[in-house]
Amino acid sequence: MPWDRYTDVYAEVIRPLQSKSDQLLITIEIEAEGEIDENTINQQIRETLDQIRAEVERLDVNDADEGGT
Repeated sequence: MPWDRYTDVYAEVIRPLQSKSDQLLITIEIEAEGEIDENTINQQIRETLDQIRAEVERLDVNDADEGGT
């Protein structure tokens, strides 16, 4: 789904499920394209995921010039 529809999904799907569920777990898969610098990945994204104690199954960061990491 386009990123700008996230608030609709939160309001119309997640919140109603949360209000009726004993436990709600959410799995998110995100794909982003463009030049995303290493600082954004390490200092913002990974830090936030650690702070919210998210279980990260995989965090792939591909660099076309180096064949991926």
